[in-house]
This record gives sequence, C-alpha cells and structure tokens, in this order.
Amino acid sequence: MREDKSTGRKILVRYLAIAAFCLLVSVIYGHFSHGIRSFWMSWLALWPLVLGVVPAALTAAEIFPFRDTVPDESGAGEVMKDIYRFGIAAVTVSSFLKGVLEIAGTDSFYPDVLRYAGAVMLVCGAAGFFFVRHKDRVKDRDGQRTDTDS
Repeated sequence: MREDKSTGRKILVRYLAIAAFCLLVSVIYGHFSHGIRSFWMSWLALWPLVLGVVPAALTAAEIFPFRDTVPDESGAGEVMKDIYRFGIAAVTVSSFLKGVLEIAGTDSFYPDVLRYAGAVMLVCGAAGFFFVRHKDRVKDRDGQRTDTDS
C-alpha cells in the first residue's frame, strides 16, 4: 500500500509539472502573439490540471475512485490507466495545436479529430478501469465467500 501512495505522489508531481509547463507555454505564446488570443491556448493548462492532477491527487490521498484495494492480476487496470493518460495527452496537444492555428489565423480539422480521439480515449480508459476494478472486486468477493463456506 505504501508503494501505491508513493507512485500516486509521483504521478501527481508529473501532472503538476505538465500543467505548469503548459501554463508557461501559454503565457509565452500569448506574449508573442501580437495581442491575438485563443481560448484553446489560454486554457491549455486546464486539461492536465483537471484531468490529470485531480485523479492523481485522489490516488495520492488514497481516496475513492482510484484506491487499489483488490490486486489486479491481469494488468488490465494499468492498460486502462495508460489509455486514460494518452487521452489527456491527446486533448492537451489538440488544444495547443488549435490555439496555434487560431493565433496564426488559419484552421484545420486535425486538432478537432485529435481532441475527439482523446475524448474517446478518456472515456474508454476511465470506463474500462472501473469495469476491471468492479470485476476484480466481484471475483475477490465471490472467491472469499466460497472459501468460508467450505
């Protein structure tokens, strides 16, 4: 359990660093953008902050929903967490690209496609993680019940 808390803190620090880096990029890009602003660039740091820092803080504090009470033997929970993290990266990069293109005065549909793909990864990763956790809890509960009945 101690190792999970340490890992949660490391992930929390990483997402805080990513959010700070995104904020720095947003401020610097805004300074050199000749007064042109973009919603996507202004709120760039919001994606890793809300989608990354909040779940990582819950994990570091050992609060539901990311608390690891049942061991995941298959490793599927880690895969789902990785899909969720890729979704955060995709949405953040998409926001950056959309902001750059808006400030440059042009447009492309690729950042929108990337943002939608990121949203799908976020939903699938989170839903898959909760499904795996629920399945492991039910399996563990049923396994304990049969041991005590014997």
